[in-house]
Amino acid sequence: MKTGLTAIPYALRLLLIVVLVGLWQVFCSIGLLGTGIVPAPVTIWHDMCAVMGQSASRAALWLSLRDILIAALIAGAGGIAVGMIVHPIRLLRAALEPYLASYYAVPTFIFYPALITVTGSGRLPIILISIMLGIVAMITTTLTALDGVSRSIVRTARVFGLTPLQNVMYVRIPAAAPMLLSGLRLCVSYAFIGVIASEFIMSDAGVGYQIAYAYDNFDTDTMYGYIGCVVVLAAATTLGFDMIAAEPVKREGA
Repeated sequence: MKTGLTAIPYALRLLLIVVLVGLWQVFCSIGLLGTGIVPAPVTIWHDMCAVMGQSASRAALWLSLRDILIAALIAGAGGIAVGMIVHPIRLLRAALEPYLASYYAVPTFIFYPALITVTGSGRLPIILISIMLGIVAMITTTLTALDGVSRSIVRTARVFGLTPLQNVMYVRIPAAAPMLLSGLRLCVSYAFIGVIASEFIMSDAGVGYQIAYAYDNFDTDTMYGYIGCVVVLAAATTLGFDMIAAEPVKREGA
């Protein structure tokens, strides 16, 4: 019964998207939305198909996706590792928490000139900025996830003589897995933002650059085609993480 109820939110989300897109199409068809400014969903779909039919567009998309994947993996793994190290050291955590809480008050992109000076131009500064966006979210999520692990489970692991490494690998990480997956989803979201936004202003390749180039040249069809591709990929990735994170909950309710 709980498994069926768990599937309801996904159906409602899909229904909401269908309704909103349908209203968007209707408003464009009856003239409430000017198609010269906001194209109809059907038009954007055709633009997406046209964009994906070009080898140069697929290469740009792959370049951005590659950097997003690299940044998300490094930010996720690094954030979990740092969180695991900091969590048991209360003094270190108390010293770091004010900085972690205020980290996102500083725009990460202000570090771009310094990164260019250190690493040179190219894809590396884009990846580093994306990592900087995501890693702190993963650290804070890891700390919160470990706080939620039952102390009785940890004590039981000690009774069975598990080493600290075994305790982390076989007890703490599995127990904190649902929230850690939420943190990884944040890493992917920040990686999307970091890579695409960075390509707008500091790159000569990638999807962000192609969107900016199409905008500057008044090529709205290509611009909306690329935007549609990014939106679909980001939404599919988020939904995928939600479904994976829901699996432990389903097993508990079974």
